[in-house]
Amino acid sequence: MLEFALRWHPYGGGSNRLIFDEFGLNPRQYFARLARILDSDRSITSAATRQRIRTICHDRLPPTAGARGLMDFPPSVRVDAP
Repeated sequence: MLEFALRWHPYGGGSNRLIFDEFGLNPRQYFARLARILDSDRSITSAATRQRIRTICHDRLPPTAGARGLMDFPPSVRVDAP
């Protein structure tokens, strides 16, 4: 998943179709999992790249009405478990 994110982050994170074809996940599931991966191990990529990918997660995973505990995302993307 991280390799996909690194490959597609310069282009906005990949299309919804690419995400589904690669992982069988909808965009909300994918970006929520990706955010957790980024937060779980800060050594997996540079801080600057991690922040760029977090921004994509924020842009592609907007808060929804009634979501439990979902707040404004940056500087660290916050997500609930699916």
